[in-house]
Amino acid sequence: DEGLATAIAGLPQQQRVAVSLFYVEQLSVREIAASMKLSEGAVKYHLHAGRASLRGWVEADTAGETAGETGSGSTSHGAHER
Repeated sequence: DEGLATAIAGLPQQQRVAVSLFYVEQLSVREIAASMKLSEGAVKYHLHAGRASLRGWVEADTAGETAGETGSGSTSHGAHER
């Protein structure tokens, strides 16, 4: 989804890298820690923070779709400023 890619791109660098390596490249936390030269705990923190930010984006996007369905019928996917 282009909107999700935009949301991921808007994450802080370490969150973006951790989320991308975990979900796109399917690396383990241990592999990500070695790659990023961080502890496993730090990687888990960045994954948690990244997920929380993305969850907020998804909730905002879903709310926009609901409003669009009852209003003018148009939504602006990918137009979030994050």
